[in-house]
Amino acid sequence: MVTNYPVLAEVPLNATAKALLEKYYDPNRNALFPFISQQRYNDNIKKAFKQAGLYRRVVVLNPLTRQHEIKPLYEVASSTWRDAPLSLDSITKCKTPTPSAP
Repeated sequence: MVTNYPVLAEVPLNATAKALLEKYYDPNRNALFPFISQQRYNDNIKKAFKQAGLYRRVVVLNPLTRQHEIKPLYEVASSTWRDAPLSLDSITKCKTPTPSAP
């Protein structure tokens, strides 16, 4: 049966989920969790990629000079990747060796 109105569903939460809800509870906020800026989100993505050891070098286009540059993957990782397909061609054709962790 298809309905055009919301249906209430109860979902049991484990201890970790309950702890997170309690930690971030704020009655003055209209969301369950706080939001962070796009720049801070991107900084965290880069940090996570670096901590995960994603040092593979990729070819990127410098938007100012329009020249190709080779950079570590963790330096170019960003949230915009969710909206734009990553060209695997540019990754696989890069002949530079993967550097060791700094």
